Amino acid sequence: MMAPFLPITELYSSPSQQIYSFRGADWALLSNFLPDNLSIRTIRENYRSTPEIVSSSIHLAGPDASEMFSTRDSLGIPVKIYKSNRDSVHLTVQTIASIIKEWEQRGIGPDKIAVLTRSSNNAQIKRGLTHYDVPLAEGSFFASEVVQGALSHLRLALYPTDPKALDMAMGFPGPALGMLTRSLLDKERISWDELAKLISNDEFAAAEQAKALRMYQRHVYYQNCLRKFRDGNSLPWIIKDLLVPLRDTLMKEGVFAAANEIEQLAALSGEFDSLSRFMDYLRTEIEGVKYTEDGVTITTIHKSKGAEYQGVIIPGWIAGNIPVESDDPQTEQNLAFVGMTRAKDRLALTVPGSPPSPYLRGMRETSVIQV
Repeated sequence: MMAPFLPITELYSSPSQQIYSFRGADWALLSNFLPDNLSIRTIRENYRSTPEIVSSSIHLAGPDASEMFSTRDSLGIPVKIYKSNRDSVHLTVQTIASIIKEWEQRGIGPDKIAVLTRSSNNAQIKRGLTHYDVPLAEGSFFASEVVQGALSHLRLALYPTDPKALDMAMGFPGPALGMLTRSLLDKERISWDELAKLISNDEFAAAEQAKALRMYQRHVYYQNCLRKFRDGNSLPWIIKDLLVPLRDTLMKEGVFAAANEIEQLAALSGEFDSLSRFMDYLRTEIEGVKYTEDGVTITTIHKSKGAEYQGVIIPGWIAGNIPVESDDPQTEQNLAFVGMTRAKDRLALTVPGSPPSPYLRGMRETSVIQV
């Protein structure tokens, strides 16, 4: 196993940044494959973060980084902790937006700022920031291909013959529509009944027949959904019959990130009493997202590993979120350490309610702000 690495004279590892233990990334296990005569040296210098950021995060570091120090000069800016008395998404978004605006006024561009969350369930933060005219970088929830595909299914429940929604829905999830079927539907404008007859024609290849048949079956399914919806069934029924099966399909295929996005979309629907109002809202949100290469990055701590930003905001420093309840508390602590040390110059944490995160204890070089 180690044969390809034998010519390498130096290997680097940081157990304090070990956040993928569920994938087998365990230093104690991996070190068993290293030569017995290996010479180990601890690198204590941190070239990225200010002394204040290093001092605030050091209590979360493991033995390999417990003596870490910053090589940079102090900017005199403490880590800021924004505390509120209630757990409110609206208040959290408002706080994040005000921090971003303040940093922009001090010369930090949106593309130099990141909002790092413990979980991927950050759609409400992304949605909220658009209302404060905060430009978002690539990866916006509403710009996601998964969300767009799911919305096409919802739109078909309202408008079963919408060609654009139909085209998107047929390709999500699963393979896209074949060229022959696409041509028949789009250019020749055949009816659904005509398509039903054509799919048994010998001119169709077996794979094309299967795709067309699945499409026709889905059309019938949407017609049934629409009929039940018009008979007085509520939006939760539509969500249950349309989005939940999509989520379950993605889960079975192991596409967990996409399944999570569907779950978030379903959760958002709870704020509305009809599918038409939900779709009107989503259309406004999608058109209103300020998507730009120079926008603020909103991602998870896991995905941010290896990256660095001039300013970092980490929301949700309450027990049960940072850290979450876990059988692997060390990984949770490592996650907090990794998130904090993505910041170069400025770091802000939000504490939405109580009880506060136990990781806040022992944190030095901080300034607490009540919001």
